[in-house]
Amino acid sequence: DKDLFDLIYLKTSRRVSLSCLIRNEDDLWMTIRINRFEGTLHYFLKSRFNIEGISKTRDIYLDSREDFTNFVSKVSPYIPLIIERTSLEREAYCSYLDTIIGMKDRTILVSDLGCRGASQAKLQLLLAEYGHNIKGVYIAYNKTNPYNHRWIEGFLDSNDSQFEHYSVLIES
Repeated sequence: DKDLFDLIYLKTSRRVSLSCLIRNEDDLWMTIRINRFEGTLHYFLKSRFNIEGISKTRDIYLDSREDFTNFVSKVSPYIPLIIERTSLEREAYCSYLDTIIGMKDRTILVSDLGCRGASQAKLQLLLAEYGHNIKGVYIAYNKTNPYNHRWIEGFLDSNDSQFEHYSVLIES
């Protein structure tokens, strides 16, 4: 019965949900360890934090898996700007969430599919700050559970199914 609950299409992305949880330097390094990066510093700043116009970053290559210490040293000068941007993005996204779901205690059912549940894990942390409890129906095509979701029932092995191959079709 559709009258038992409101159906809402909640727009989010891994980038937004991760960015909203970066409040300090430790948060930044934690997200990089989980969601590694390989590419130029220019692309890192632009793609993750929408920071543009710093020309000296174009030729600096980073690989957080290969040399995390170098990654930290190259990104560190931009931490104040990154924190400023994530703060603005968090404020804007929380305002959006307030208009969609309200900022009162409620249980939210999230239904999604993907690889590891990164967006849902970060969204769960962000919404918990406002008293929301997320219950999830999540289909993952990776048998691992890197975020230790307690609310996810099962994972598929991408080697045993065609799920990953058809995921774009299934999502649409």
